[in-house]
Amino acid sequence: MTKDATVIIGTDQLEFSSVMFTGGVEVAVRVATEDDAANAGLVEKVVLIVNEAYTRGEEGMWKGAASRTNLKEMKSFLSDGRIILAYEAATGAIVGSILVTHNFGERLGELGMLCVAQTHLRQGLGKILVKAAEDHCRLKGCTEMRLELLKPAKFVHPVKT
Repeated sequence: MTKDATVIIGTDQLEFSSVMFTGGVEVAVRVATEDDAANAGLVEKVVLIVNEAYTRGEEGMWKGAASRTNLKEMKSFLSDGRIILAYEAATGAIVGSILVTHNFGERLGELGMLCVAQTHLRQGLGKILVKAAEDHCRLKGCTEMRLELLKPAKFVHPVKT
């Protein structure tokens, strides 16, 4: 059984209820903190999930191996609270994330670097992370959202059509 995420907007940060996925795993989402940035294992896990997701999603678009992010960049994003993390409620294992920039422009929010661990694909987690990013930006005063996609110019990519 799948339940939609319930988002409670607090005074300065979002609080998200746990969500049950069709895979039977209870997952929760939250805005990253400086403590997360100081946790080397967590930073490494998020970088791994992001880079694996981009390897799957952009296969054939780059010559050679390409990484979307690295430890230094991710640590900065986490420390700045620009990452929303998804994790298994029972174990705390990170299973996805999304990058959020609020007030990128005049009342404009931007989301990107959406990723879900391969073990949790096709269970609705991406949809919940996008909703969390939108709600986070709305809380920060944004009225519009932007998402930029890379799309190959010379061939049709099966995921990017």
